[in-house]
Amino acid sequence: MVLMAIKFVRADITTLKVDAMVNSANPYARVGGGVDSAIYKAVGRERLLKERKKIGSIDVGTAVATPGFDLCKIIIHTVGPRWIDGQHHELESLRNCYRNCLSIVIREQCKSVAFPLISTGVYGFPKDEALNIATSEINDFLLKHNNIEVIICIFDEDSFVLSGKIAENVEEFINKQNAHELLKKEYGSNYDMVMERSKKAKLIKVNKKAASSSEYELSNDDSGFAEKLLQYVDILKEKPSVIYNRAWLPRRTYSRIIAGNYSPRKDAVLALCLSLRLNVEQSIDLLSRNSMTFNPSDKADQFIFICIKNKTYDLEKINEGLVKLGLYDKTFLDRRD
Repeated sequence: MVLMAIKFVRADITTLKVDAMVNSANPYARVGGGVDSAIYKAVGRERLLKERKKIGSIDVGTAVATPGFDLCKIIIHTVGPRWIDGQHHELESLRNCYRNCLSIVIREQCKSVAFPLISTGVYGFPKDEALNIATSEINDFLLKHNNIEVIICIFDEDSFVLSGKIAENVEEFINKQNAHELLKKEYGSNYDMVMERSKKAKLIKVNKKAASSSEYELSNDDSGFAEKLLQYVDILKEKPSVIYNRAWLPRRTYSRIIAGNYSPRKDAVLALCLSLRLNVEQSIDLLSRNSMTFNPSDKADQFIFICIKNKTYDLEKINEGLVKLGLYDKTFLDRRD
């Protein structure tokens, strides 16, 4: 028996081709915001609202179905809980949303269903906790119903990489990115300065036009790689042993880098960027001082760039994502003594 797995997709839920589409609905028979508004717009506001009024109010945690018209077979409307403090039955109510929706999927003999990340919009449910609940309930469901495709549709980028948890279909996410445009956007008016240093690497064609201004300021000094690395270490105010261990580097290698008599490989530089919790601009700056940069045609570089952008610094989690992309040769190696 082949078990189905949850599929994570970053997209507008109304663009998916599924039998059942879950709406994070208003408890009353009127159009709300976010996903609710998008589904009404896609179906046709008045005809869906007419069906919704036949049902009336919906209690938190419950679910009901209406026709999906030409969008899908059925639309399942569920009302998620508003987040207060986690002590007012919010977690159990959210679990009930998923359970009741999935019960309707079985009852209506649907072969596929798409969920939004319920309650994480204006209702303020913490996204990492909401994702944990969604995956837990859906995985339990798939153990019994392995022939049904279940999609979690996440529209915003911040939700896609949550608290170090990298969603399974990272390749689909990355393929939607234009890394070159991301780079220009991220380091803005500093683009020419940092890219000038990395011409020798010949990895990215330097664009002479400066993009929009960045909120970060980079020093326009001529510090070498080792000197700049030490500056970042000093800013972080952590022991060197913490830095190089978190980067999975041996002490002797780190010492040689700091002494300026060893030019590290790119994976080691990226590991140091992650260990130092550098932002995108700082990472590009440090790479460029070792004649390196992010390569927009390299999936591993794109993925690591996005992880840094989303403040996902855990090497083990990033390695998981690289493996799921099939980039086994690009994973970070643990070289510690």
